[in-house]
Amino acid sequence: MASSVRGRVSLALLLALLALAAPVLPQSTGAAPLTVHANRAEPDFPNGITFHLHADAPQPVVRLELRYYPAHSLVTRVARPPAPGDRRVEVSHTVELRLTYLPPGVDVHYRWRLTLADGSIVETPEQTVFYMDERHPWQTLQSGLVTVYYYAGNPSFAQEALDTTLRAIRRFDQAFGVTTDQPLRVVIYANERDFAAALPAGSDDWVGGFAEPELGLIVVAIRPGDRGEIARMLSHEVIHVVLDQATANPFNAPPPWLNEGIASYYQDVRDERFPAVLQRAVRSGQLDTVRALNSPFPADPAAAILAYAESESIVRFIIETKGERAMADLLAVFREGVAYEAAVQRALGLTLDQLDQEWKAWLSAGQSA
Repeated sequence: MASSVRGRVSLALLLALLALAAPVLPQSTGAAPLTVHANRAEPDFPNGITFHLHADAPQPVVRLELRYYPAHSLVTRVARPPAPGDRRVEVSHTVELRLTYLPPGVDVHYRWRLTLADGSIVETPEQTVFYMDERHPWQTLQSGLVTVYYYAGNPSFAQEALDTTLRAIRRFDQAFGVTTDQPLRVVIYANERDFAAALPAGSDDWVGGFAEPELGLIVVAIRPGDRGEIARMLSHEVIHVVLDQATANPFNAPPPWLNEGIASYYQDVRDERFPAVLQRAVRSGQLDTVRALNSPFPADPAAAILAYAESESIVRFIIETKGERAMADLLAVFREGVAYEAAVQRALGLTLDQLDQEWKAWLSAGQSA
């Protein structure tokens, strides 16, 4: 389930730690080059990253900015350490990442921007640091766009995780006529304790994995040899990533019931808790409405499981009564950034309230088993 919260890796770290000696080209302001003696970054997951710069500028530096962003993110973050006021720059700045959380397995691109006394600007070339949980001896297995990171279990465990991920991508692409073409990293912790230590503060206790679609990242806890959990969890989280890519637009995203419902429906192993949870809710008259499931799911574990079960059931109702073509139409509408109510009306010919009524009638008739 997704959280409400996207060989050894030493080569990437080594590249990030190498000092630069090449001069940077000046900006259009006509400034003279900047001489860089050292420019490196030291990751310390989960605390943050310390960036170091040692350089000589052609004029006194009156403003200093560190600009950085996770790979694939559209948002650049800016830190402003004190400027030295002279030509020599020797600065170390730590970006704290416990509050502004970044998950493990992310490339962070960064550069320094210096404003000189005459108003001209020079920048260092962009570099990359691999932000990873170095408390574990990670190994990798890669095929096509997918890379699996793991530190426990044998190669066959990693191969099964990789195969499951690739199979889920192909299944989704074939069902809805889309093409997934962005790299995906899968970080597998060997137990819940290690996984919990990598989560941001305040995470829900029941979370066993999450996807960060914007970052092309999945982070899960799966014990080596647990083939059922590989099939269930990885196939679920992969769908979150490819669904995000299939519906990407600057205005809107699918509602939680569709996001979680389609991931639950297409995961390799159906969650065995769902039928009983749904039956109890039907008998007690405590089913949520589709409209209510447009909002984030509750933190309470029992209420959250019900929300997931309901969402999977709604998606199952749409596909089994109206066909995968109807679901493909719904995803295509969401790709246009249409609001929830309008998207359902356009793709299914129903209002949200009508969808709710038809789904509950179907469910009460026992068609979801």
